[in-house]
Order: sequence, then structure tokens, then C-alpha cells
Amino acid sequence: MFNKLTARLGHKKSAAVICIAAAVILIAVNALIALLPSNLTKYDTTPYGMYTLGENTVSEVKALKEPVDIYIMMYSNQSNETMVTVLERYRALNSSVKVHVLDMEKDAEFISGFTSSPQTGNIIVKSEKRSLCIPYFNLFYFGDTALTNAMNYYNYYYQQGVITGTFNDFLAQYGVILNIYDGYQYEEMISSAIRYVTSDEIKNVYMLKGHKELPLSSDVLMRLMKSGVALSELSLLEKDIPADCDGILLLPNSDITELERQKLTAYTENGGKVILGTMYGTNYTELYKFTELFGLTSTPAYLFDDAQGYCFEGYNTIICPDISSESYDKAVGEAAFVLLGGTNAISQTESLPAGVTVTPILTTSKQAYTKSAIVDGDTTFNAETDVRGQYYAAASATNAKGGSLVWLPSSAIIYDDYDYYTGFGNKLLFMNAVTESFAPAGDMQIEPSVVTPVFLDATPTAVYIFLGAITIVPLILVGAGYVYCHKRKYA
Repeated sequence: MFNKLTARLGHKKSAAVICIAAAVILIAVNALIALLPSNLTKYDTTPYGMYTLGENTVSEVKALKEPVDIYIMMYSNQSNETMVTVLERYRALNSSVKVHVLDMEKDAEFISGFTSSPQTGNIIVKSEKRSLCIPYFNLFYFGDTALTNAMNYYNYYYQQGVITGTFNDFLAQYGVILNIYDGYQYEEMISSAIRYVTSDEIKNVYMLKGHKELPLSSDVLMRLMKSGVALSELSLLEKDIPADCDGILLLPNSDITELERQKLTAYTENGGKVILGTMYGTNYTELYKFTELFGLTSTPAYLFDDAQGYCFEGYNTIICPDISSESYDKAVGEAAFVLLGGTNAISQTESLPAGVTVTPILTTSKQAYTKSAIVDGDTTFNAETDVRGQYYAAASATNAKGGSLVWLPSSAIIYDDYDYYTGFGNKLLFMNAVTESFAPAGDMQIEPSVVTPVFLDATPTAVYIFLGAITIVPLILVGAGYVYCHKRKYA
């Protein structure tokens, strides 16, 4: 056939026809291959298996029977081939999983329905039941090495006045940019989110709003998600407590109203569960009327402890209380501990209401003391007017109807103030309060498949050798080939 084609068109034209035909065939084959799932066309050749999903993920995603949409946020001039490839691996497992790329500008209105803090790289996982937005920062794993390096960066830039804010703010904003993370946890976060949005075993917890509440960090939100808690906001000034409420999270930075107190009282008298986090220096008149129903009270006084072993590195304003509850002590573990700053002292009322049982969670030493107010120039050391004694730094109580209150009087327990120092002990304590109060399923997390990246760390000499290998060596070979052909042609 080739000879007939050559005879008709000649060598040059027949060669051109064959090249064109081959190109058409290759384009057609490539187009067909592009339609195949990425797991059949793209093989994971990374030395750390970045694109390989674990057995638990594969079996769970394949078993999905309801549609799940996964969105990734990006600007139009950006690309994130790594994340898109990872998400395509999920799509390839089940046709019920759809992957979408959102334009941060064009799709801004759609994105606002899922998060108030959109950021490029964020992942939204959505089912017919619920949705979850995973901040890009949470897709990376920060272990001890990363946290130590990050703290060194933070201290340097903070002292130079380049940055402000807390260490955790710095870590969330610059941890990925500066490559100071220890690895990726794409699979853990995305697979856990899929399990969360499709689960029928979720506990509905409502966080009250309208009292200058600080937003929960992404780390706390992800921990709640993995424990099986769906968190929603609720205003008791506008609505009653919903019938599907499994618990209330109350973190006010100002006092509640009488109406809110009455609704909370009725809720707990019918077996409702409340976790309360208060802020130092706030006068909670109505709120204390509610806590007194559980035999607990406080004042705006600041709690100090200067006993050896009960304050952090000699700072009596940052206390390290004993964990008095066995279950909480077990939850925090031996490798972590609890640090509190800006803490109110909790004490029992003179007489406990009938049927109420109080259990201390955190206790100070017997040398602890309180000050009613701290202003510029005041000393934080013990004065003659300060009363020493042992105080509760956290406590729980139950009533005769099965209602419960867990009171955490320091924002440091719930927020990120001391994570780096405590081995996340504060967060572990808070999550144990969630577990004991709301009894979530606690099985939303798929065991992490932390991928450790390999960063290029080449010396200048190695760089020069590499550049020489890809430029000079090919030029030498081309020159040698030219000389050889030239000699043969004119030999």
C-alpha cells in the first residue's frame, strides 16, 4: 500500500500524508483517553504516594448512594493541579461524586452561602443533608517540627514589628506559604468531610449568638466535625431552642438577657446540655443566675496562682491547674497539659440546689488568689486584701432531670492561645467536654494518611552541575554528531 501511495504522490507527498494521518490518530486516541477516569490514566509516581487513596476511603466512597459535590475555590488566573488531581481520584471511585472548580470572583455569591472567610484553595463538601467548608490551611499537617520552626519565624517577625496577632493567626496565614508544614493531610480531611456530610448519626449543637462571641478557629470546627457535631448559630431573642437540639454552646462576651436565661433554664430542666465558656472581666448578672441553678457561681475577679508547679514559667497570671476529673485527665493524656490565662474563679454556692451534683474538672493549688480588677500599674502579686484558697478553674454539674452544665471560665480552653505550649491539651479538654455533654458518634474521622513532602534542597554546586548537564552536554553531543555527519558526507 505504501508503494502504491508513493508511486501516485511521490515520496515527499506520501510522507506528509502519513504524518498527517498519524497525527489525527494520536489526537483521537488522546481525546478518548482524556475521557477515562484519572486513576486509569495518571499513575501516582510520587515517592510519598500523594495521590493514592487509602483502603478505608476507597471502600466508603464506592459505597456512597447519595450525591456528593466537592468544590475547590480558585481565582481565574490560578491553578491547583495537585488538589484537582486528588479530587478527581474521588470522582473516579463513584459517579455520585462530582468535582467543581469555583471562581472566587464570579462565584462569590454561591461561596458566601458556605463560608464568611473565603480563601483560594478552600474545599467545600456538600450533600443533601449538610455541607462543610475546609480551609486550605487545614489540608496541611503541622507536627512538632513544623510548630517549632513556625514559632521561631513568629518570634522573629513579631519582634521586628512585621506582624501582629497571635501565633495561630500567623500559622494559618503563613504556614503554607513558608513551607513550614510537616506534610499533607488531604485524604484525612476530605474523606472525613464526606463521611460527615452523609452521616445520619450527627449531633445538632447550637452556638448562641448576640453576645459579642468570638468566632471559633478552623481547628476547633474541624475537631467538632470529626467528632460528629453539626454546629449552627441560634439567637434565643428571635427563636426558641429547636426540638432537634442535642446541646447548646454558649461563649458570651457580654451578659445574656432575662428571656435567654429563662429559655436556657427550661431547656436544662428538661434534660438539656450546655457548655459554657466565659471571658475574664465581664459582668454576667443574668448568666450567673443561670449557673447558680447548678450550684456554681463566680465574679469578674481575675484568678492567679503562684504556687510552684501551678504557674507557667513563673508567670502567676498563666496558671497550670490540676486536672481533677479522671475522664478529662485521660482525655488530655500524659504528653499534654492545660494552661489558662485570663481566668475567672468558679466556686460552689453556699448550698447546692436539690438534686444537683457538682464535679470539679480543673482545680488550683491552695495558694491561689483572686483580684477584683487589674489596671495599669497594679501588681499581680498577692496582696493582703487578696484571699488565698483553692478554686475551681473548670467544673461540671448535673441536675435531677439529667440536664448538665460544663463551665470553662477561660477563653484559652476553647481558642488557640496556648496550643503550641500545651501539646493541644486545652483543645483535648474542650473536646472531652463535647463528648461527655453531647455524646456525638465520634467516628467521622478517617484515619490520617499524612503525606510527607520532599522539598528540593540543592547546593549551588549541585545547581551548576544540573544546569551543565541539561545544556552543555546536549550541545556537545549535537556538535559531535554534526562533525561526524559532515565528515561522512564529504569523505
